[in-house]
Order: sequence, then C-alpha cells, then structure tokens
Amino acid sequence: MYNPTRPVELQSAIGRQFGSNLLHYAKGRRGYPEAIFALLSRYVGFEEAVLDVGCGSGIATRELFEYGFQNVTGSDPDAEMIREAKYSSHPSIAYVEAEAEKLPFPDKHFSCLTAFASFHWFCNNEAIHEIKRVLLSEGYFLVVNRQDLSSFRRDFESFLEHALGKSIYHTKEGYEPERLLLEAGFEISEELSIEHVDSYTLEEALHYCQSLSIWHALSTPEKEKLLPQVAGFLECWIEQGQFLREVKINCNLVRKLNN
Repeated sequence: MYNPTRPVELQSAIGRQFGSNLLHYAKGRRGYPEAIFALLSRYVGFEEAVLDVGCGSGIATRELFEYGFQNVTGSDPDAEMIREAKYSSHPSIAYVEAEAEKLPFPDKHFSCLTAFASFHWFCNNEAIHEIKRVLLSEGYFLVVNRQDLSSFRRDFESFLEHALGKSIYHTKEGYEPERLLLEAGFEISEELSIEHVDSYTLEEALHYCQSLSIWHALSTPEKEKLLPQVAGFLECWIEQGQFLREVKINCNLVRKLNN
C-alpha cells in the first residue's frame, strides 16, 4: 500500500537528481495529447491562474500555455530543471524553484494546479496540504500519469534488480492518486484515459530509461556498470529501428471541497 507519510526527505533527494540528467529528460520524455488540455479548458478559463507542480523542464507547462492558458506558472525543486524550463519557454510563463511541500504562494492563489507525471514524487501529506492551501475554494487539481500497457516497465525494473541482486526503492510502488486525493478532501470532477503510442529511436529509448525514477535510485557506480547492459535490454524491444511504447494516459481532475 502506498504510504503518503513516507519520508519526504527521501523522495526529495531522489527527485532533485533529475537536473543532473537533464539531457536524458529532454530527449527521453514526451508531451501530452491535446484532449487533456481540452478537458481542463471545460473547467478552467484561459485567463485563470494555473500552477504546474513538479514541472521539470517545462514540457507540459509549455503545452498548457500553447493550448491557450495564459496565466501559467511552473514549479520544481531542481534549479537546473528550472533554468532549462525558462530557457525553452515563452517569457510569459513564470517559473519558481520550490518543493511541493513548501510552495511560495499565498493562500487561495490558483484556480488550478496540475501534476504531469510528477505527483508520485510529492504524494505525501505535507504536499497535499500545500496544494489545498494555494487552491481557490472549489479549485481544481489535475493529475496525469502514463501507464505502460506492455510489460516494458516491469521488465526493466526486474532487469535492474536482477543485475544488481537487490530490490530497488522507487516512488510508484502502490501509488493510488485517486484514492489519496479523495481521502484528502477532493471530489472527482472528470476522469479520462487515452491510449497512446510514444515512439523512440534506440538512442532516445536509452535516454528515457535514464530519466526514470528507478534509475535515479541507483548509485553512480551502479549506473556505470549497468548502462551497457541497458542498451542490450532495449534492443529486444526495438522493431524496424523504433521502440514503440504503448501507454494509457490516465487523467484525474478533482475539485477541492469547500470544507
């Protein structure tokens, strides 16, 4: 069972490593279908304030802005990620270096918060309290996650653990965002699941694997030892020069109850 009280320091320590692998993140991560932003626009006006929490290098933050949301801010605890997000984004998008557990904004400041493939990093009581604090009464929180439809992620995790001869802590074990948010005082407004295919070359797939949370749980010597073997693992998934990652993108739009 996922534990929302797990040590915040452990989650944050792993999460802050992402900036040191910015190249992997930039080349290995993909954007999101337009249907997600269309869903959000039915509940949140384009002029309303939106905060993208755990924005990383700003992939989804930029997509929010490009879809039409004009008052968008991104936050992430990693300074290097924030620098890259600022460099790659329209100057109208604001970025703030901040942990989800300590958002530097006043109470009831945003109409909507979003978390694109990031909520598992800060799915703890402290961050959920902050999310509720900075949301307007009856404001919205959109949580988006990719779920592999094939056995790729399970096989990759098993491959790493077998190669190292040990189990590896990673953040998504028992992760149930919908249940946790309902228990925290939100109600479901709308849910959406989209089947999607992300396409990678072998090089891009190698970057993707090195952008994953389970990879960041490894020590530097472990990464150096395993990297040549990861390329061999990936070759089993390549067809006609492409790795086609079949995923289901799950979206949970919840509304803060006024209690």
